[in-house]
Amino acid sequence: MGIEDYYNDFVDASEDYEGSGPDSYFIKVQQQIREIYERDRQSVYYVRQMQIKFEKEYFHRITYNAMIGLKAIGYLTDIPIKRETGTSTRYFIHKSNRYPMRRIRTMEKLIEEYSDDTITRSCGHRAEDLFCNGLALKGFLPKDKKVSSYGGVKWEKTGHNLDFVFEKDGGSVRVRNKEHAWVH
Repeated sequence: MGIEDYYNDFVDASEDYEGSGPDSYFIKVQQQIREIYERDRQSVYYVRQMQIKFEKEYFHRITYNAMIGLKAIGYLTDIPIKRETGTSTRYFIHKSNRYPMRRIRTMEKLIEEYSDDTITRSCGHRAEDLFCNGLALKGFLPKDKKVSSYGGVKWEKTGHNLDFVFEKDGGSVRVRNKEHAWVH
């Protein structure tokens, strides 16, 4: 699964649970999702929204599988929406919700507005600032950025540059895309 699939609600989990029943987390999150839809049967939620709502308690995969399970038993219905940009969103509604499109269109407008390149880049730059400031407060000194080598060591594995290079106590930490760290 590539990074472009991470933000695509149509990508199914490729895990095989054959031979094993649902675990307690799966059952608990399904109950919580049902409670949400029972409080307001006209509500509309998309997959990522539910995953974030429950991420302190459950892995995203568990929430996703719970929603798919509720769809499989006919409790929820899904409405897939593909955009011209190539991205997509999978909305889930209660089986009794007969007119969800007004809410879906409202949500789509918000998603498009906040997905605008100006906003996403601004958020990304702010996150980088917070990341660098956080490391500086812990005693890491920024040494370089957007380089493929530092201190005689060259990063060649992916062909990407290192976003940041920090040092602390004579050792350097090179950070690529804020997801991976390599210590030298």
